[in-house]
Amino acid sequence: MNASEMPTWIACLTPPGQSALATLGLYGPRAWQTLRKLFRRRSGGELSEQPVSGRFWLGRIGGDVTDEVVVAVKQTEPAPWLEVHSHGGREVVRFLIELFREQGLQLCSWEDFLRKTNADPLSAEAAIALAQATTPRTAGILLDQQQGALRRALEAIQQSLERGETAAAEEGLKQLTHYASVGRHLTQPYRVVVAGAPNVGKSSLVNALAGYQRCIVAATPGTTRDVVTTRLALDGWLVELADTAGQRSEAEALEEQGIRRAWATAAAADLCLWLLDASTPP
Repeated sequence: MNASEMPTWIACLTPPGQSALATLGLYGPRAWQTLRKLFRRRSGGELSEQPVSGRFWLGRIGGDVTDEVVVAVKQTEPAPWLEVHSHGGREVVRFLIELFREQGLQLCSWEDFLRKTNADPLSAEAAIALAQATTPRTAGILLDQQQGALRRALEAIQQSLERGETAAAEEGLKQLTHYASVGRHLTQPYRVVVAGAPNVGKSSLVNALAGYQRCIVAATPGTTRDVVTTRLALDGWLVELADTAGQRSEAEALEEQGIRRAWATAAAADLCLWLLDASTPP
């Protein structure tokens, strides 16, 4: 498929909501000509025949109904990549997207738009993950990845192989494998199950770590019958704590269901923290 046959895409790059501004991305061979057709400069006159990277204009988009926008040219090669900065209300964004779709542009998600406009697939995926980061520590690691840390590591391994340095390449792969499990938790929490016999302090521990009363605490055994989760950051990492039913052999039918759920949750967890009452024999 040559450049002229490629589709031209539009995506909303900002979260939906009652925001002051929104950003629409346009990318593809027909992006510039479509924008020239719909956009009118505030100072008068039409846009130039060809886009110039780094330029921006204030004007309006629409026909009988218009919105005041700022148009910017992000890049011109290999295909025009433009941004339209408009008012951020949901209906305004929907109105503008429909205008462009009527001109033949295809709607895609902001994630797919990043993949289409970024020449480095690893950088694009890191940028998408960065939007899901929940702590400064994980955001910092993902930002480093977005700026090329993983790509540089892979290039170093490839260069070692090209030089015949297999030991160095194997060491590089070993290091990447070592950090694979950490990478999985940059956007997904570590799942930690708090388990143990009834009344050993499981719910109290979860409440203390959470900083508020997330779980009901009572002296009556079997108070916790369902899996109660709460998320918090520990040392910069997202952790999901799960308070579970106390484990004992003599339990009524309803409590027994809670115990089975506790075992199933523990089996799928990254870590199971088994609590003991230090004042009683194990």
